[in-house]
Amino acid sequence: MQKKRNNEQFTARFAPYEHPQKLFSMLYPRDWKTYQHNRWEYNEDPDSTYIQTSIFAPPGAFNPETGYLASGIRVMFFRPRNGYVWNGIIDRWPAAFKQRMLRMNHGFAFTDSLSIALDQIPSRLYTAIGRNENVSEVELDRFIISAQPNYLLSIEFACPNSQANAYDQYYEVIQKSFRFGLEGGTRN
Repeated sequence: MQKKRNNEQFTARFAPYEHPQKLFSMLYPRDWKTYQHNRWEYNEDPDSTYIQTSIFAPPGAFNPETGYLASGIRVMFFRPRNGYVWNGIIDRWPAAFKQRMLRMNHGFAFTDSLSIALDQIPSRLYTAIGRNENVSEVELDRFIISAQPNYLLSIEFACPNSQANAYDQYYEVIQKSFRFGLEGGTRN
């Protein structure tokens, strides 16, 4: 009976999500809103990148005009042009991502890094904490970074530091339920 009640409570709190282009699926808090954004980033040919972003946020926590996420999840797939793959950047991308985030977010510092598996794909988990002009209080961010020849992935888990314990349960469910749809994540 208790297991059934727990399952009912879990189902009442979380909803399944499948990316419109089948890049991934996961569970997310049922009362959160979802947003999609796709864009090309043009660099030296053939380094053009198609960026597909999915945002999951509590009401009022994401500003679509500025892109600022006060709390919630930002899933970003970076994909090379059709017919191309990434080779040299794969091993360097986690460190490059970390440097880019520090350049864009003055007042933040990365505190630790772990090797993890995301849907059985080797990934890195970074933790950052800080405060800048966009943040009303100290913010705790976690980033899962994964790189394969056909995509680069970043998953940002953001929340005010004062709410970190409450958000831990969300992030644990999302991390455990995340499944690649993109060629099974291209497991090595």
